[in-house]
Amino acid sequence: MRTSKYLIVAVALFGFSGSLAAKKNNPDITLEYRPQQSVAATVANVSGAMLERPVALRFEDDRQRDDPSVIGSRTDDDDRKIALRATSDLLEFVRDNFRSAARDWGVRFDSDAGLTLVVRVLETKITETNQAVGATYNAVVRLAYALESGSGEKLVSNTALGDASRYGKKFSNDNCNEVLSDAMLEAFANLVSDRELQRAWGK
Repeated sequence: MRTSKYLIVAVALFGFSGSLAAKKNNPDITLEYRPQQSVAATVANVSGAMLERPVALRFEDDRQRDDPSVIGSRTDDDDRKIALRATSDLLEFVRDNFRSAARDWGVRFDSDAGLTLVVRVLETKITETNQAVGATYNAVVRLAYALESGSGEKLVSNTALGDASRYGKKFSNDNCNEVLSDAMLEAFANLVSDRELQRAWGK
């Protein structure tokens, strides 16, 4: 009877440890915006026209992916590549955080404005590389953008790049969110700091 009790406990503990191991490498990422520096500390040279003249904002997903939930990859202990997938809509995530960051820098948005800023998400890529201890994390965010007049005329267009890297824990979805957020914030700052965009905004 005692032996059977030990067996039940051992099986339960094995199942519990197995569930923990399964959770350890979870490639499904709940997107959270957590840049490691504040918006205020990020250099974004916003022009006076951006502070005074509002624009409408439109976001589009132009990533070349068969599965839009895939946002990168990680390698496991056997160097196998595993796709990282977002559990929520990436386009909404980038759009909402761009709007929030730009507003903090003083940019004004109005859906009825005479100008429209069209932002296309070209790439969001996280690469987690397994190391003997911990992992290295890299992220790249590429945005294309154009400023359009009320009649739909394209006044200016360009691209903005953001990248970030860091060392962190193995299989850490928190580290994935941090490095992606840092790359996003850099891309946002480069976008609003574009002199050609600012000149077209002010005409």
